[in-house]
Formats: sequence, C-alpha cells, structure tokens
Amino acid sequence: MIRIIFAITIFIFSLQSGFSQDRFFYGGLKAGINFSQIDGDDALGYDKIGLQSGITGGFSLGGIKELQIEFLYSLRGSRSTKNDTANVKINLHYIEIPVIFCLNDWLIEEENDSYYRLIFQGGLSTGFLINSTSTRAEHDFKKLDISWLLGVQYQVTKNIGIYGRYTSSFTPIYKYMRSGQEIKMISYFISLGLNYRFN
Repeated sequence: MIRIIFAITIFIFSLQSGFSQDRFFYGGLKAGINFSQIDGDDALGYDKIGLQSGITGGFSLGGIKELQIEFLYSLRGSRSTKNDTANVKINLHYIEIPVIFCLNDWLIEEENDSYYRLIFQGGLSTGFLINSTSTRAEHDFKKLDISWLLGVQYQVTKNIGIYGRYTSSFTPIYKYMRSGQEIKMISYFISLGLNYRFN
C-alpha cells in the first residue's frame, strides 16, 4: 500500500512541471467528521462518529474542471443507541485514497486574484482497512473497500473551504447468514469538515 501511495504522489507532483498557467497544481489539508452506519448490523442511524483527516492534491484540467486525489485517515463503522434492540459497536479504521472529478462554479473575482466559490465533486475511493474492532468477535471485515462518493465544497475564501460528502461502498465489507438468508453489510457515511487549499 505504501508503494501505491508513493507512486501516485510522485505522479501528481511530476505533472505540475509541464503545466501552463491555466493548468495549475494545488495541494491542501483537510479535517472533518464522519457520521456513519452499516446496513445489516441491526442498528439504525448515522450514530457512529469518527475523525477524517489528511492531505489533498490536484490539478486543473482546463476551464472549470479539476482532478483531485486525497490521502485520508478515516474512522467509520456503526454504533447502537438506546432505541436499538441489539448492542452494536463497530470501529473501522481506514486509509482512504479518493480520486475525484471536480466542477467549479460561481467565479469570485478579487483585485489581485480570482477563485470559484462552489466545487461539485464526484469520484471513486479505495479504502485499506488498517484496524477494526467489533462487539461480534466473528467479524472478519474485508481489507479492501471500493466506494463511490458525491460532495460539494463551499469556498469561504480562496484558501478555506467547508465540505460535505456522501460515500457508499460498492460491495459488502462483510457477509453472514441469518435464517437461511445471506446478509450483506454495506458501509456508508456522511463527511463534514474544513479544507485548507494551497494555491
């Protein structure tokens, strides 16, 4: 996994040397909170709260289009409340690598610079499970998780943005049988946070 991260990082940084002014490279930092749940875990609601943080990098594809990649630590899972009949607590610690296509809108022109206020995002994310705990000892969660995501980011200033994002797994993170029926546990979560962008 480290070799994959290193190779992608070198690839992104190598691109900027060939960019003209309208095809710029940027980086950034982000930190936020996940509100997550898992289908098939006998608990309802986005009650599991966890940290999401990491670094971002990307480049312009020309015009209003950008391609962005992120390296994130992400805690997700599920947690029961007093309204649930089962006692459930699942902690899933991931290293996630989202690759995101961005469309910018609402151009803000300032005296010395300009930027877009809204950034609409869609893409795919690869998650590598690095640690997990569960109230059910038999859980053996998949080490690799492939997800899709949709989000929007609002730039308060050129450098500071507020983001919201929905992410859902394509495939189950765990499967089990109950009363002769296969139950597929699908992970999904909402992320809210801050992004600082270096231009």
